[in-house]
Amino acid sequence: MQPGFSAFAGVQSLFMALNGISGARNILQGVFGISQLYADSNIDLECITNNLGTSFETSNISIKPYPSCRCTHAVIDAALKIKKEREFEILDIVSGEISLPPASMGQVGNRFKLRDNPTVDAQFSAQYTAAISFIKGKPALRDFEVEVVSSADNVIALAGRFKTVEFRQDTREMTPIEMKIKLTDGRVFKACIADALGSPTNPMSQEDALFKFNDCLDHCVKQYTPKQKEGLLKMTGNLLGIDDISKLFNCL
Repeated sequence: MQPGFSAFAGVQSLFMALNGISGARNILQGVFGISQLYADSNIDLECITNNLGTSFETSNISIKPYPSCRCTHAVIDAALKIKKEREFEILDIVSGEISLPPASMGQVGNRFKLRDNPTVDAQFSAQYTAAISFIKGKPALRDFEVEVVSSADNVIALAGRFKTVEFRQDTREMTPIEMKIKLTDGRVFKACIADALGSPTNPMSQEDALFKFNDCLDHCVKQYTPKQKEGLLKMTGNLLGIDDISKLFNCL
């Protein structure tokens, strides 16, 4: 809903402007402007105008590869890294520890338990997302459906063996995170993730993007054939070349 409202406001503003409806003046420095209301009149205007038209902040936006809270993504990355680089049986994990900075600890660091909304409980749990990643691999939309989460006894059991601790109180960022697991034979494996997959400093590969694209289509009410998926992928890969954007929506 949150990004939906933002997108709606942007499109609505465009149509209002096209119809001659103007907005308020002095929105930055006015008496009731952004600076006064939100920054106690302490705003750096040069930050807004520097490199205007040549530097675009949208290029610094992260893309979420996994359908869960962004704070869990580095946790998932750590689990997948350990699973890929080490040889062990999942059943041999005796315990695990996930170290999170305050921003992530507050979002996903609580002990996992099923409440009124199992989907949200799982999406906002470092323990659950770590467990599902070890057991199943890269999580998909289906892994967070209510009936799947509620009946995933093996995932819930493994999640219960993980604990979360807060560290790096000096940062306001969601990363880095550290993870370590201990096995029945005494071995300990560790992983540290400084930048979650999908961030500008650790971008998704074409394979990662394709996985998410197909996962979203497979989760739709409408069932798409491989040929339809291929056509949609080609169309979305060339949005600026479409003379009428309704052609895309008519395919969805």
